[in-house]
Amino acid sequence: MVALENEINSVQIKQFADAFIITGAFERTDPTLVTAERMKEAISDCGMSIVLTTLTTTSALMLGLMTSVPAMKAFYSYATLCVIIDFVYQITFFVALIKVDQERKDSSRYDCFPCFYGPSRVTSQDVQGPGVIELFLRHFCGTLERSKFLKVGICLGETIQLENMYIFKIQPNPNSSSPI
Repeated sequence: MVALENEINSVQIKQFADAFIITGAFERTDPTLVTAERMKEAISDCGMSIVLTTLTTTSALMLGLMTSVPAMKAFYSYATLCVIIDFVYQITFFVALIKVDQERKDSSRYDCFPCFYGPSRVTSQDVQGPGVIELFLRHFCGTLERSKFLKVGICLGETIQLENMYIFKIQPNPNSSSPI
């Protein structure tokens, strides 16, 4: 059962990776172009790699269909179908959502409340210095990260956790006839 859960998670992660690849390719395009042209460039840039990874994943899952274990055969048929459906979803619906989101950004609408307009579009050249979150992360978290007490505390905590896992390890009952 654990192996099936790991396989399901690996299929989901692969599909999330495709979404990040598409989004990254779109962000690398020239922002002065029309949104449809940017999306065309992004898909032409990353489309072949997504197609190839989907084909190899589907092929590997289809090889699992040759097993004689019914539960595994059901899993592999389900996973193969999910990868194919998700590929179609990525190249149609997800791409359309990126285009709609970019048009929302171009019209200076808010993320969570797209019915409301925000201030005029701010470019990276308009921003004067680092923002509040960047200052917080740089000063507080950076200082905390370099702290020797924190490093020693993390090492001790991990050691204690590993000892607890070893000490409280479930031992089999010697009176039980069950192999588990």
